[in-house]
Amino acid sequence: GPVSLALGIVNGNGIEANAKVNSPGFGRPDRAFDNDSTKSVFGRIGGELGPVRMGLFGLDGKQRDVTDTRNTNKQVLGVDISGNHNDRVFWFVQLLQNRWDDFLVQGQTAEWNGGFAGVDYIHDDRWAYSLLYSYADANDLANSGDRKSGG
Repeated sequence: GPVSLALGIVNGNGIEANAKVNSPGFGRPDRAFDNDSTKSVFGRIGGELGPVRMGLFGLDGKQRDVTDTRNTNKQVLGVDISGNHNDRVFWFVQLLQNRWDDFLVQGQTAEWNGGFAGVDYIHDDRWAYSLLYSYADANDLANSGDRKSGG
């Protein structure tokens, strides 16, 4: 139909046990991945307006603070749009806004945003070509020394 709804609940349990991958992040000693039993809930509602598909995304959950001593609230809001031309050219854009309360300093809120835009060209059954632009603004996490901000 013209409207879609997706709901989910996730946690990080099992990441450590199933991380037999040689990749930055999986085996890091600072445990950059969520690995506690705290749940995060998320949802996306989408629709179509002519040839364009649009969606709104939201996530609400908990995250260990930068000192790993307490859980803090986190919210993510997002919007996405996509479409295609002649079933050969597919385009997409997604933007996300993050807000984490008490993450760096108790009593303060950290906010940052990011997103990406891309185009895929399907040449034939064997070849596809893609362009992707990704953007992130660490904003309140810039120069914090936090492992999630890269700074």
